[in-house]
Amino acid sequence: MSRGFGALFFIIAAFFIAAPFVFFIVNLKTGSEVKGVSVPGYSKGFSVVVNSSQGTWDLYQYGCVDFNECRESLFSGKKISMTSGGETRSYTLPFVEAPKSGDISYVKFFVKPGWGSVQRIFSVDVGSFSGAITAEFDTEGKAVNALVVPVEAFMAPHFIAGSFSDQ
Repeated sequence: MSRGFGALFFIIAAFFIAAPFVFFIVNLKTGSEVKGVSVPGYSKGFSVVVNSSQGTWDLYQYGCVDFNECRESLFSGKKISMTSGGETRSYTLPFVEAPKSGDISYVKFFVKPGWGSVQRIFSVDVGSFSGAITAEFDTEGKAVNALVVPVEAFMAPHFIAGSFSDQ
């Protein structure tokens, strides 16, 4: 009877010793992807980059029915969002989802100095998308540059639509 118990004990001990090694080898062969973790980057949409060396800033996003509405005034169209930040270099804001409103054809972006910050002008450089257009507005005696992007850009492979800089 003691021989049977010793063999059973040996089998159980061998299982507990071998199990971690088998688990490790199986995981090595199945790949290096970790479940629940996404790969950085975006497949569609675009990003807007902000460079601010002199203080806080506010990035406004307005949706327009057509290009003419975007050109009417700086605040024409439907306000979609506003994002604020501080002194930064190459701060990238991704826009991967089109506005929910079906009547919007263009999205206007512009950056103004944040509240209590040094008044300055943000220049805009257009990125690689051929449909993106810049516009300049005169608001309160100061020039404000805007970037107007068609809604189709949300479906394009990800790109940098433009960058705003106060430098």
